[in-house]
Amino acid sequence: MRIALKGQRTAHRLQPVQRSAPLSTARFFHCTTSRLSNCGAQAPTQRPQPVQRRVSTTGSRPRRAGVGCVPVVSVCPCSCPDSMPLPTPDCAREAAHCRTITIQAYARSDGLWDLEGHLTDVWPTAVPCAGGMLDAGKPMHDMWLRLTVDRTATIVAVQAVTDAGPYGSACGAIAPDYSQLVGVQVARGYKDAIRRLFGRTAGCTHMNELASAMGSAAMQALWDAMPRDPEQRPFAIDGCHALKASSLQVAKFFPRWHTPAADAG
Repeated sequence: MRIALKGQRTAHRLQPVQRSAPLSTARFFHCTTSRLSNCGAQAPTQRPQPVQRRVSTTGSRPRRAGVGCVPVVSVCPCSCPDSMPLPTPDCAREAAHCRTITIQAYARSDGLWDLEGHLTDVWPTAVPCAGGMLDAGKPMHDMWLRLTVDRTATIVAVQAVTDAGPYGSACGAIAPDYSQLVGVQVARGYKDAIRRLFGRTAGCTHMNELASAMGSAAMQALWDAMPRDPEQRPFAIDGCHALKASSLQVAKFFPRWHTPAADAG
């Protein structure tokens, strides 16, 4: 077939329509979840309203307007990166499972902060689930947790919701118990408190993992807002290898708290 344009013939032959191939598992690994990599540059359309209830007892996520970036789990034909900044794998592989944890912090108009965490587990193919089969791309776990903290990183309110779990409403029945986090300070010992309050049958494994991840995110959100006592040793010292008390970093940035390493001999 030839196409005539304004009385002139063109020698360009129409190309056959290229149909999109089914989403491969490799692409699925990158495309399963809408990422929040740019959410820091996206202003929320409305500040979250003050929390009215300590904890949600319903089995579905509270619907609210204008919360900024909200991750959506779906198998999507989006433009996603084809590689990670890691060495190239030494053998062929395909995606088998994708866990996504996203955490967004909000500064509230009442002087508090909301941290909203979301955890999902999805598979690129159908998988067994509680005596049946879970459709590909559908989350087996879909959990939300909101921690409201003050300037001292003390939790003052909690909302926990399970939108999806392998055992239905039984999974979400534990959500109200996470109100026990009220009064806990997100500081050294925070993860120990989670294990003490919600270990084994006292909590939800995946909600615990989400709550644990939100601890360090709270520190980032309050980094320039938390009161600092110059007479108190910074909590970060000896908290990681870079800030070992004897390190050059502590000697440079926190000289008062630097402890020279003992001689090996």
